[in-house]
Amino acid sequence: MVGFDEQTKHAMELLFEYFWIVRADNPDQYWLIKNKENKLREYLLEKFEFNLIVNKYFIKLEKVPVDTEVWMGIQSFKSNKDYAILCSLMAYLSNKNVNEQFLLSEACESIKRLYPIEEGIDWENYGHRQSLVRVMKLLQNLSVVKAFDGDISGFHQEKDQEVLYQVTVLSRYFLRSFLGDLENFKDVKEFLGDQKVNIHRLKRSQKVYTRLFLSPVVHKHEIAAEEYEYLKNYRNYIEQDVRNHSDFQFELYKNEAFLSTNEAKAIRTLSNNGKMIADIALQFAKAVKDKIEDRQLKFDSVKGSLELTAVEFENIILECKGRDGWAWSKEYRQASLRKLAGDLLDYLAAWKLAGQESETSIIFLYPPLVRTVGDLLNKQERKDDGHEQA
Repeated sequence: MVGFDEQTKHAMELLFEYFWIVRADNPDQYWLIKNKENKLREYLLEKFEFNLIVNKYFIKLEKVPVDTEVWMGIQSFKSNKDYAILCSLMAYLSNKNVNEQFLLSEACESIKRLYPIEEGIDWENYGHRQSLVRVMKLLQNLSVVKAFDGDISGFHQEKDQEVLYQVTVLSRYFLRSFLGDLENFKDVKEFLGDQKVNIHRLKRSQKVYTRLFLSPVVHKHEIAAEEYEYLKNYRNYIEQDVRNHSDFQFELYKNEAFLSTNEAKAIRTLSNNGKMIADIALQFAKAVKDKIEDRQLKFDSVKGSLELTAVEFENIILECKGRDGWAWSKEYRQASLRKLAGDLLDYLAAWKLAGQESETSIIFLYPPLVRTVGDLLNKQERKDDGHEQA
């Protein structure tokens, strides 16, 4: 089986990791992918049926998941309002010419008019202004707009804050294109149903590859029986193919499958993303692993999970806090146990490492949780290593 060379593997990793690669911002990455375009396009079409867009401004891989998942949202967004404002702003920008300039105040007026939710927008509201700040920062980071004069950061404090922006050519490509006219759909539900039909047309192998490369872990209970059979029957082929075309290793167990790596490269979006709750999750995973090794806890071989009551879950958190709490942020050192447990469970569930039964509140921990663990140096070790906390 012929695979990719290291450069082509790196090029594919860039496509999966980033929303797009803008030529003006990252010319080396752009030309690396451009030079490997034919090999990449052939593989990505065969294995995923993903569309690779290459033009003189940017390169983008349109990564369409089989199923939407919690973690797939825009990480910097905090509420549905952020998304509604984003869509309203993009509708406003669609009527602007490339390189045309506009004022923040002009955009605010148009957003109020275009906002699709009945409750409307009130820029006197601090939360509404915060939403717009998050949206504008996202579009600036993605080079959809450029700020020429002023800074959006002050808008959440002062509604009269003014900023001069310029529309870039990338604004024409930010939203995904769809076949047909969106106005032909009666409502969002009908539109999403049509998209689901397109997903179901994918080959079984394409669904499996899409899940593996886009999701932290693929659980047996969440996929069709035919997909799980493909994972089992073609295990050796998938393992070799993944190894030949990426830096990942394919792992298949009784109730889950996932791609793993021994190297945490800087470009990868990791579950440990710099947030304090991510560090606590690693410490929690280490505590669970220690208890399994000491035979205090055990995974159910039939269910493929480790079951904890809410009290047991909280007790492990308290153990982590007693051991490592000195290194936690002030927010979590002072947080109530209820908030701490809630935030941790939400985080683990988003990364598909845990779940909770709604009726009994039983918490399920899945095996991949203990594959990624973390430990802290104690205070003296940190001082000796030059990492004493300020």
